[in-house]
Amino acid sequence: MRVRAVRHPGDLDDLRRLFEQCRVADGHGPIGEHQYLDLEGGTREGSIGRVFEVGEDLAGYVHVGPRRDTWGWVVETAIHPGYRQPDRIAHVLREAIEVVARAGGGEIRAWAYTAAIATTLRSLGFRPERELLQMRLPLPPTQRAVIPAGLRLAQFRVGRDEERWIEVNNRAFAGHPENGAWTIGILAERFRQDWFDPGGLLMAWWGIDLAGFCWTKLHPGDLGEIYVIAVDPRFQGRSLGRWLTLEGLWYLHRRRHATTAMLYVDAANVRAVRMYERMGFALDHTDRSYVRMV
Repeated sequence: MRVRAVRHPGDLDDLRRLFEQCRVADGHGPIGEHQYLDLEGGTREGSIGRVFEVGEDLAGYVHVGPRRDTWGWVVETAIHPGYRQPDRIAHVLREAIEVVARAGGGEIRAWAYTAAIATTLRSLGFRPERELLQMRLPLPPTQRAVIPAGLRLAQFRVGRDEERWIEVNNRAFAGHPENGAWTIGILAERFRQDWFDPGGLLMAWWGIDLAGFCWTKLHPGDLGEIYVIAVDPRFQGRSLGRWLTLEGLWYLHRRRHATTAMLYVDAANVRAVRMYERMGFALDHTDRSYVRMV
């Protein structure tokens, strides 16, 4: 396999095709949203992309980017279904390790979206870290959304609610590796995406205080996502998370005509997992991360 730096924007169309081939083969995409948007924007902010070729074929891609939660790196890979032999997977991952070593080292968090990648990561000295569950639910939901007394539900007001949203999100997800430490710039980047729908970002207000929110997203194929959901720690313990989830599900069904809903939840968050199970969500698949120092 030949390896070279990603060319931006020249490689983007080929990489999009590679990601779609992986999605069809595996049932879900190979690259997380943060990494995908980073690639689309030109692998900025210290991120590094590498392309792997066999003959004229684009056989794989690895994305190495700085972690947002702590000092270190995140690695995600997309390997063509026809080139997933163990030696080729190991070649891609070793290149990622070398990239990190040349950048000064640090702890690598590598995501494994297939069993073959997980096996190779363990053989290279990575240890299991996290399990992220994707859960799904047929729509419409079987339960109604009854607004708690004293609360008001409204859609996000672009140009007015950004700072309040950031404050609540970052309090609710303090220390979280993906959802914590959002900035106005990150939020604005999401607003520029074609899928963004301000009506689907539901804000729960207690007077002038933002108690929580449920941000929804529509994927192709009538699949709706509870994209980000949070309750301000000052308002926790009032079952607002369950109510906001239901509001998001009904919005996806009634306004966006979604037929299935999905969400991600950390397996270690047992309380949230059980709440979603009681609402009818079932496990679709598990994404696993592995870590190693370099």
